[in-house]
Amino acid sequence: MPDAALQQLRPGHAAILAIFSTLGEPIPVRPRGSRKPDGRIAFGYRKWEARAVNAAEEIDALIAKNADWRGGMLAHLRATILATDPAIVETWKWMGSPVWELGGIICVGNIHKNKAKLTFMDGAALADPDHLFNAELEGIKRRAIDFFEGDQTTPESLQALIRSAVAHIQGRAKI
Repeated sequence: MPDAALQQLRPGHAAILAIFSTLGEPIPVRPRGSRKPDGRIAFGYRKWEARAVNAAEEIDALIAKNADWRGGMLAHLRATILATDPAIVETWKWMGSPVWELGGIICVGNIHKNKAKLTFMDGAALADPDHLFNAELEGIKRRAIDFFEGDQTTPESLQALIRSAVAHIQGRAKI
């Protein structure tokens, strides 16, 4: 085995290979894990894929995959968020979560078994006059809104919260 390949293995594996290589017999060894795009060995459960991620397509696919009320709610929340400010950018992060950003992360959307959820990264620092936050209230940084089947949302209230989050992010960046 080449020295470069030995360096990529765990220290214990390299020592074992060094001992057996002195015996003169070839040892068929395949390192566990898959290869990262840069050639290093990745030990873990995820397969590294070399593909470009289009956030809009991924979010559309998530909504289509959840064709019940949760997908409809996420589509409604997405439209409300994007209508708040045309400069808001959609991204796709953290193993499959839609994220909306403008100078920083505004919020992350998720679909769970019985709810749709928006988590605001700096929610604890935001004023919530309409009492939209109903989850993760004990945290010192994040706040979330859980939407259950039949919940009605007021776009104006959500847009005001989003504008507050954007203002907070922009104010933090100037400090």
